[in-house]
Amino acid sequence: AVKPQTQLHLVGSRPTRAVRRLARISGVEVTGTVRDIGRYLEYATVFVAPIRIGGGFPNKIAEALAAGVPTVATPAAHVGIPNLVPGAHLLEATNSEEFASRTLQLLEDAGLRNRLRVSGREFMRAGYGWDEVVERLENIYISSIASWHTPLGPTWAG
Repeated sequence: AVKPQTQLHLVGSRPTRAVRRLARISGVEVTGTVRDIGRYLEYATVFVAPIRIGGGFPNKIAEALAAGVPTVATPAAHVGIPNLVPGAHLLEATNSEEFASRTLQLLEDAGLRNRLRVSGREFMRAGYGWDEVVERLENIYISSIASWHTPLGPTWAG
C-alpha cells in the first residue's frame, strides 16, 4: 500500500456486492446510505467521484466543492456544472490509473489541496450560493408572470 494510514470511506446508497466486499480491507468503510454527507465531507482530505454516466445537476460534486473538499472526478461526474474548469476547480481522471495518480497527488501536495479547496468553494459560492439561486428564481418568476396571459384574463381574483 502506498499510503497505508489512509482511510477510504465509500459513501452512497445501494453499494454493489463487490463494493461491500471492499469493507474487508483494513482502512475501508462502506457506509451505504447516510443521513448527513456533511459529516464525511467535513473530515475528507479528498473527494473522489468515478461516476461514469452524468446527467442533470451533479449534487455530489457540488456539495464536495462547496464544502471545500479537493475533488477528483470524471468528466461525466461534473458535466452538469457549466464553467467548471478541470485543473482550476478540481482534478479530472478518466481511468483507474489516473484516479490513483490524482488522488495520491492531492494526498501528498498540501499546496494543491489548498488551492483546489479555495477555488472550488469560491466557484460554487459565486454561481450557486443562495443569493445567486434566489435571484435566478426571482427572474424566472417575474419573466413567467410577465408573459402569462389568457384571452379571458386572469382566472384568479386579485
